[in-house]
Amino acid sequence: MLKTERQISLKDIDNTIVSAHAFRESSSSLLLLNTFGKTSHGTSEIYLIDLDSLRIVLRRSFAGRVDVQVLGDAICCASSTEEILCVFRNNGVKEIKIKKSPLVLVVGCGAVFLKQAKSVAKMNKDLTGFETVWNLERDDVKDFVVLGDSKKLLVLYSNGTCCLVGQKSVQKINSMASPWHSVSSVPPHGIMLVDAAGSVYYCEYRKGKIRVSAKPCPLPFLVDKVVALQSGFDCFFSSDGTMLGMMPHVSLSDNKTCDNFIFESNQGDCCITESPPRLYIVRKETKEITIKILDLDRFADVVDGLIQSKLFDTALHLVRRQKPIMHSLETKVVFNLAYSQICDDKDYENGMLNLSIACGDDTVKMLHVFEFLLPASLRWKPTSDNVRAVAIDCISEREQLSNALLPYLWSHRSRILSSPDPSAAVKTMIDTAILNCLLIMSDNTATGSVLQFLQRRDNNVDYESSRVALQKRGLYSELLQLYNIQGHHSTAMELIKKLSLDPEKVIPRPAGTSAELKGQPGAWAAVKYLSSIVNPEISLVKYHCRWMMSLDPDATVTMFQHLYPSIPTKVAVSILSQDGSLLYSAQYLEEILQIKEMDLGENSTSVWDDRHILAELYLQMLANNKTSANLLDKLTHLLDSYAHTLDLNKLRRLLSEGQYSHDAMVLVLEKLKQHKKALEILIVDLEDPAKAERYCRRVGDKNVFVDLLKVALKSQQANSNVLQILSRNISPDLVIQTLACVPDRMGIHECNEYITASIWTLKEHQKKLYMMKHLAKGKLQTICNTRMQEQCRKHIVSGERMCPMCQKQLGASAHVCSNNQLYHYSCFTRIK
Repeated sequence: MLKTERQISLKDIDNTIVSAHAFRESSSSLLLLNTFGKTSHGTSEIYLIDLDSLRIVLRRSFAGRVDVQVLGDAICCASSTEEILCVFRNNGVKEIKIKKSPLVLVVGCGAVFLKQAKSVAKMNKDLTGFETVWNLERDDVKDFVVLGDSKKLLVLYSNGTCCLVGQKSVQKINSMASPWHSVSSVPPHGIMLVDAAGSVYYCEYRKGKIRVSAKPCPLPFLVDKVVALQSGFDCFFSSDGTMLGMMPHVSLSDNKTCDNFIFESNQGDCCITESPPRLYIVRKETKEITIKILDLDRFADVVDGLIQSKLFDTALHLVRRQKPIMHSLETKVVFNLAYSQICDDKDYENGMLNLSIACGDDTVKMLHVFEFLLPASLRWKPTSDNVRAVAIDCISEREQLSNALLPYLWSHRSRILSSPDPSAAVKTMIDTAILNCLLIMSDNTATGSVLQFLQRRDNNVDYESSRVALQKRGLYSELLQLYNIQGHHSTAMELIKKLSLDPEKVIPRPAGTSAELKGQPGAWAAVKYLSSIVNPEISLVKYHCRWMMSLDPDATVTMFQHLYPSIPTKVAVSILSQDGSLLYSAQYLEEILQIKEMDLGENSTSVWDDRHILAELYLQMLANNKTSANLLDKLTHLLDSYAHTLDLNKLRRLLSEGQYSHDAMVLVLEKLKQHKKALEILIVDLEDPAKAERYCRRVGDKNVFVDLLKVALKSQQANSNVLQILSRNISPDLVIQTLACVPDRMGIHECNEYITASIWTLKEHQKKLYMMKHLAKGKLQTICNTRMQEQCRKHIVSGERMCPMCQKQLGASAHVCSNNQLYHYSCFTRIK
C-alpha cells in the first residue's frame, strides 16, 4: 500500500484545465495549473499550489489565453492580449514589458524563447531580458519550435506553411498534408504537426533535415494542438482547450501509436505529470478540481496508487516503461483491471480476456477468483496475495459471467488433460467448476449441456458437491449419469425405480427429461442404465428385474441382449423366470440365439448349449400348456433343424420326470428313432390312429407300419383302425411281414379289408412288373433297329466335302459319321 496519500480540492472553478506542471523551488514542491474559461470574455487563471503545505501560493488572472512555460524553478506566463511577460520565481513576480503582437512563448534547449514582431528573442539566464537571435522578416508567425542545439527553428506561419529557418537559410517543408494548423516539440528529436483538418503527423529532425510521416496518426478525434510533457506523454487538445486524450510518445517508425492511449476525456481532465518522487493526478469534475498526490518511495507504490484510482491503463504504461519490464507488477495491474471490469463494469468478455492474461496457465489462480463455482473442500488459496474472489449474487449476472468464463475453462481443461502428468486435484477442480457453470445457465436442460458433459468418461467432477447441486435442481437424469461415472449403480437404480413407480414422492420434483420417466419410459431408462455398466453385478440385475418386468417385459428382455459382458444364459433365464413365467425366457433365448449364430456360427458350443436350454424351456412350457400349437411348432422346428446338436436322451429323461406333453415326447422319441415307443403313446395313450398314420408317413420308413401293427395287436386296441391304415399305406414289400403278424384268432371279417388290399397290392405290383418287362423289351428292339440302320448307311467322301466343325476338307484323314454328318475324328472327339 502507499505510505501517504493526500488530496487537494479547488471548488467553484468554471475554467477548463489547459495544462499542469510539477516542479521544485528550493525545498518546496509546487504544482502549477493553467486554466482557461469558456465564456465570451476568455479569462485565464493561474494557480500555484504548495504541495507540502497544501495551500495555494499564487492565484493570478489574465485576459485571454495564457501560454505557460516552466524552466527550472521559474514560471513564464504570457497572455495573448496583454503586453506583459510575467516571471514567477522565488515567490516573487517580475513583469517584463513586451510588444503586443501574436505572442508565441516556447521553451527549448534549456532556454525560453519569445516571438515578437519579426524576430525571435531568447531570454537571458537570469530571466530579466531578451536578446535577439533570429530575424524572420515576416510578422505572420503563428508558432515555432527550437530544434537541435538552438541553431534552427521550425516556424509555422499564419497561412499554414511550415519552414525550417536557420541563421542564413529558409527551407519550406513540403508535404501533402499542408496547410498546417499547429506545431509542437517532442524531446529529444521529435516534432508533431497538426494540419487544418485536425490530423496529427509525426516528424523527426536529424542531421539538419526534417522527415514527415506519409500518413497521419489515426486518432479517434480531431486535434487542435498537441502538448508534449517531460514525463513522456503527448496531450491532445481541442480548439476550446478541452483535453481530448493522452498517450505515451513513440517514434515516427512506430505503427501502433494509437493503441497506447492511457487517458481519454471530454470534461477537460488534465494530464498526469511526474515529479520524482511523487505522482500528481489532476482531475476536473463539474466545478471542482481535485489534485491527488501519491508518494513514490517505491515504484510498486506508484502502481498500487494507480490501481486504487482505477487508472489501470496508466499503471500498465508506467510498468511497461521500466527496463526490464516488471512482469509481476504487470500481472498485478492486469488482474485488478480484470477484477474491476468483472465486478464493477460488468464487462465480462473483456474482463475474462484480461484475467486469462493475468493468470496464464495457472488454473488454480483463475478458479480461486471464481470460488463460488467450487465447494469449500476444493478452494485452494494461491500463493499470491493479489488474487481476490469475485462476489456476484445476481442470477442473471452470474449467468452472463458463466457464459464468458466457460470458453476459458474448457481451454484450461484441454491443456490439463493433454499434459503428461496432470494433477488429480486440479482436474477435479476444473471439471467441478465447468459443471457448476453449466448449471448456472438457464437453458441447460433444453440444450442438454450438463448431461453431455457428465457423459464424458474423462470427467472428474467432485461427487458429493455435484450430487447435491444436481439433486437440488431436480436434474435426476444428469444425477443418474453422475452415479454411473462414480460407480454408485445401486443408488442409481433405486432412484430410477422411484421415478418410474412413484415420482410424486421424489423431492425435489423431477425437472427436464427425468420428469417423463413414469411407467414404461422408466423401465427403458433402467435398461439403458444397466446396459451401460461394464460387468454389472448379477445381484443388482436380479433385484431390479422384477419391477422392470412388470412395467415393460419386452424392454427387460432386450436389456439382457446388451449387457457387457453378457451374463451366462442360464443365469439370465433364471432371472427372467423368477416370476414363474417362461415365455420371456424363451423369447430372450430365441433372440440371443440369432445373434450368436451370426457372430459365432451354428456349430459353436455356446450355441448348442443355448439351443438345449431353449428346448428344455419349450418342454416345460408344453407341460403347462399342452394344447399350444405355436409352442409345438417351435419345438418341432428346433428338433427338425438341430436335433444333432441336442442331448435328446436328457430331454427324454426330463419329460419322463415331469408331467410331460405326449406330443413333445413323440417328437423326442422320433428323433431318437424309438418309433415303437412313440407309436405306443399315439395308439395306447392318445388313442389317435390318425396321428399315428401321420407319424408313420412323416418318418418315411415302411417298416414303421409293421411296428404300428405290432403295437396295435399287442395292446388289443384299435386293431381294425390300424388295419385300415395299413390297407391305405401297404406296399408289396410289407405284405408278407404284416400278414405274418396277424394272429390266428383274428376273424376273417376283421381283416377282410386288409387282406383284400394286400392281394390287390400284390396284383398291381405284378402288373407293374409285367408292364416294365415289355417296355424294356420294346426299348431294346428299337435300339437294335437304329444300330442296324446306321451300319447300313453309306457316305461318299469327295475331295470337296467339308467338315462342319472346322470347315476344312475331309481329305484322307480319319473321319466319323454322326447324325448323317461326316466329321474329322479329331473334331468329333473335341465335341464329345
